[in-house]
Amino acid sequence: MSDEPRVTRAREDSDAGVRRCVELMTTGQWVSGTSHEAVAEEFGVSPRTVESWATSASRVIRIALEGDKEAIRARMVATLETVTSLALGAKTPDLKAAVSAIDSQAKLLGLAKSEIQLSGSVRMGSREEQLAVAKSVVAALESAEEE
Repeated sequence: MSDEPRVTRAREDSDAGVRRCVELMTTGQWVSGTSHEAVAEEFGVSPRTVESWATSASRVIRIALEGDKEAIRARMVATLETVTSLALGAKTPDLKAAVSAIDSQAKLLGLAKSEIQLSGSVRMGSREEQLAVAKSVVAALESAEEE
């Protein structure tokens, strides 16, 4: 008899179920309270079984992310930079989205001391004027970093 552990069908199904939960959770598709029912149907198991898989999946994700917080923060900042560029580069620049992304970046980097809010409708004559406003917001955030 072999010294290797025997892998059972139930264990393989459980591992596949946990992987599916991890996939849904890490792609933002997991909805607490409802996704477990869909996964239960997909795998032909009870929702209670999927709740157990979801607990394991959460643990796996938490363990995977523990030592990687700075890398995650860097990816989030890069994503927010892309959002800012897209918002400002649109045919009709979206200043609200740009300012929101910049504010989120500042929070991630520990630079935000207060929230930046735009209310109402912001309309300016030219794209250059809109970019100037966005650049002044970035400059304000950068000067807050220096303080």
